[in-house]
Amino acid sequence: MTRRLPVAAELFLIGAVLGLVGDAAHVQAGITEYLWDLPTIWKSAIWFPLLVGGGVTLGGWVGSRVGSPARRHSRREAYIAAAAILGIYCLTTVVADAPSIAADGICWAIALVVWLWWDDSPRAFGFGVIAMLVGPAVEILAVELGASRYLPAYDEIFGVAAWLLPLYFATGAVLSGIWRALER
Repeated sequence: MTRRLPVAAELFLIGAVLGLVGDAAHVQAGITEYLWDLPTIWKSAIWFPLLVGGGVTLGGWVGSRVGSPARRHSRREAYIAAAAILGIYCLTTVVADAPSIAADGICWAIALVVWLWWDDSPRAFGFGVIAMLVGPAVEILAVELGASRYLPAYDEIFGVAAWLLPLYFATGAVLSGIWRALER
């Protein structure tokens, strides 16, 4: 019998890896850059995947404590949802030079599909909205502190990109029930 990581550690690793891959894609595409002289991984500031891993862990834990999800998912489905979120994250680099309405529209379409598939309940929608507000706020804070910046073509909302909203919305919707899916 194989022994699994505790759910918190597994969620932290999922968040850190997805955060690192998506953010490194943004840095390599010239969408974001880091301004503090700190160690990097793939040119992504070392603090970023740690911050995302911690946020994902906290969000998943809160989701497990605030009522039961309307839909129960397997571990496999949790990883499918994580892959879909990574897909949105990486897609933002591909559509970065498209007209913003097109880029935002395609990201929102996929984010809504993720929510509808994962758990189309008001509870999961609420988690999505909270993540959509908190995630960009943290990134705005990083910009204000001078730790990072989005290049001028992408700083549409207080210094950050507008397609962060659907990315964080989909993430929050999944976080509403991922802890329980990983426990299965």
